[in-house]
Amino acid sequence: MTTDLGVATRKKKDFEGVKQVNAQKLKETRPKKVALNEENLIKFTWLEKGDKTLSSLLVHAKSKQGREQGEIVIEGKKTVLQALSLGLKIKCLFFSGIDKLDFLNHVDFKDVSVYKTSFKNLRVWTELSEPEGFIGIFQKPKDGEVLQPLKTVHPVTLICDRVMDPARLTALLKEAVSTGCDQFITIKGSYNVWHASILMNSELGALKVPTFCDVPWTKLTALLPTTTNLQVFITDTKTLNEDEQNFLKGNIAVVDRIEELTEREMELSDNELEDESENDEEDDHYIPEPLQEKKRPFKVLRQSSILDDLPEDSSFSDKKIMNLYKQAPLNIIERSEMKVSDGKHVVLIVCGENGVTKEARKFVYDMYGEYVEHSELDVSAGQTGHSTLLDIVEQMKNED
Repeated sequence: MTTDLGVATRKKKDFEGVKQVNAQKLKETRPKKVALNEENLIKFTWLEKGDKTLSSLLVHAKSKQGREQGEIVIEGKKTVLQALSLGLKIKCLFFSGIDKLDFLNHVDFKDVSVYKTSFKNLRVWTELSEPEGFIGIFQKPKDGEVLQPLKTVHPVTLICDRVMDPARLTALLKEAVSTGCDQFITIKGSYNVWHASILMNSELGALKVPTFCDVPWTKLTALLPTTTNLQVFITDTKTLNEDEQNFLKGNIAVVDRIEELTEREMELSDNELEDESENDEEDDHYIPEPLQEKKRPFKVLRQSSILDDLPEDSSFSDKKIMNLYKQAPLNIIERSEMKVSDGKHVVLIVCGENGVTKEARKFVYDMYGEYVEHSELDVSAGQTGHSTLLDIVEQMKNED
């Protein structure tokens, strides 16, 4: 019996050795490129089990550092192909089956890293409910850059203020494209419009309408046309009860106080500009001391943004002013009462799940805007932003 056990042990070891040799041979003979046709070859790297390339690249692309460098993740065969056809720059591509590359035989992958891995590994990192085994890391276009311009554009800016529901944000982005909005803006605190699921479900809507993401209220005005030519509407996701109506109607007593503080803020800003001008004149005669070499901390290169150079409206950062705007009176109208003025650029603000923010209230009040109240039918269907936008565009078409 001991002899039989020893024989069985030796056979098991020999079998394991054969498996290791065969695995090594397979690894050595595994092709490093695949031919799609006689004219085109796509070179790819085969990621072995335990390889960290997939995780490290996707973790970086989805991190804050990756987003600052302008990396976005796009998933799905159709969406990746559409992004490539629009001219979006791809950095690397992951796929799970050689047959999945057949539709890319006309794409130039000369400077692109292409990796094959298992569908199981890709499924771990997918953002989609039904993954397709296809993930690409692309370079995000600059803010407001459009790769597929709309044929018809209306003077409408759609603003999403802290909309955190990805399905709702996707629907609003699609509406901005289908109605021909001039701009689509998400305020800081909204869901990421460059998220893989939104890009796929909106059919890359952010590449078809000028899109600005994570815009602070302090810089919003600088993105819009001349403020004297704006007409502003704001809409929420709910019907208003009596208390909520009274809250939005505000307190007329704060109006004088708001104007007083605003005028004081403007005077202070003018004085600061004068002081800066005087300091500039003094600096013209200043001779600096020899520069000393200083060690600078390592900084990650950020993708440049148009937001970096925009002037700021400091009134949105003034706590005293913002507290008063919590009670600023807003004019409430029904959807049927909404009238678009001729020649105006319309700004529509769609509130997030937490309702009207104090910043949005301040902006609407300062621009003499109106709160559009909707019927229970619109609210229950989740169509408040959709129906308001359609009404605005329809009125503009009738004017033409």
